[in-house]
Amino acid sequence: GLVKTIVAPVPSIFASGQVLNYAYTVTNTGNVTLTTAVTVDDNLATVICPALPGGDLIPGESLTCTANYTITGNDELLGRTTNVATARSAFGGDPVLSPTADATFPVGQPPALSLQKEAIAPSTPVSAVGETITYRYTITNVPPTAGPGAALTEIIEIFDDKFANPILCRDPALAGGSLLTTQCHSCEEIYTVTQDDLDAGEVVNEATARTVFAPLSSTPITLASLPATETVPVTETPLLSLAKSITSSAAAKTVGEVITYELVATNVGNQTLSNVNIADPLLGALTCNLSAPVTLLPTQDLICTGSYTVRQADIDAQTVGDVATAVRDNRATGSANDPDGVAVAQPTADAAQTLVAAAPVLTLSKALFPDPLASPAFTAAGASLTYRITVENAGNMTLTGVAVTDSLVPGTCVVGALSPGETDTSCTFTYTATQADLDAGQILNTVTGVATPNDPSASPIT
Repeated sequence: GLVKTIVAPVPSIFASGQVLNYAYTVTNTGNVTLTTAVTVDDNLATVICPALPGGDLIPGESLTCTANYTITGNDELLGRTTNVATARSAFGGDPVLSPTADATFPVGQPPALSLQKEAIAPSTPVSAVGETITYRYTITNVPPTAGPGAALTEIIEIFDDKFANPILCRDPALAGGSLLTTQCHSCEEIYTVTQDDLDAGEVVNEATARTVFAPLSSTPITLASLPATETVPVTETPLLSLAKSITSSAAAKTVGEVITYELVATNVGNQTLSNVNIADPLLGALTCNLSAPVTLLPTQDLICTGSYTVRQADIDAQTVGDVATAVRDNRATGSANDPDGVAVAQPTADAAQTLVAAAPVLTLSKALFPDPLASPAFTAAGASLTYRITVENAGNMTLTGVAVTDSLVPGTCVVGALSPGETDTSCTFTYTATQADLDAGQILNTVTGVATPNDPSASPIT
């Protein structure tokens, strides 16, 4: 019988150049004594056997032969080495052969890969598309918990979800041969920051290292490391700006004239903004280059236009005598959400349009009623004369508290409010002529009007 074993010193790694030492225990398991020398045939090693003890090998007796074998590069590719041996002798001129015995090395688990990943540049958070991050990948040939380790003969690639193609990290042809047990190797790759990274608020990627062990064996094994994840922070600046300008004539506007505006909301931050919109309560519905609300990438614009027709209330809102208030100033507001759906700071923008200055004017005219052309107007003392007063707002501000008095007729005629251009003829005064009027040949009386401009700080006008 033949028993073959690997004996000390046993290599701690299966790699080219390592030496395996074998012991072959040959036992006479028959019932006759063998006197012919024992030899051992091994398909890989040259076996040395000692002479038979006492010149023969009696039944049950054993002897030990030895051999050694140097692992080759081809063995590395196979992932193990197995050699087969047969012991032989002779009896009575006939050969005596043992059953075959084999030994395989290594026995146990295959090696493993570990991967460490780190971002080595930049040292500060990224903030813009096109910036780069340099990643360092460190791979280690990790020996198994059971059995010796083995050299890794094949290329080792990194599969990183931030890169479209595998990264060739180690090529044995360029790195000086196989990666031995516990040996490490590092490689680097540069990643370019995208808009999606900035919108995510961080650059997170996961990588694994992969290689093939025992590629020439009948059952090659794909080795893959556990995933390694690295996170690089992002400086998030979601920001919207708003500009508002007047595109119509700069000339001072009055009631009924139209002011046209352009409003531009710009993504001036570094993240994509959603639900971007512009609101201007006095312009109402706006016409925009995009259908708002919209999504804007950094530097993109939402451009809207609108118009406003000057109202009497705008003129009335001025302060009489203060040209600085003769403007129409309305405010627009922009709105948007950051990638997390949180509202960003709302920008505002104003655009001032010069208006015609406040000019309150009240005019009165007076005529006999019902016959303004009566001549003579009266012929006797005691004659009754009725005057109709025409009151006109001849300025550009609404007048309130309009009232008329006559120098000869007691009482006040209250008109109320008059809009610019509006005329009132509701006031009449009746006077009885006296002898003095007849002697004088005329009646001289004066009507006076008072009014208050819409500006509450202004004094009444007459």
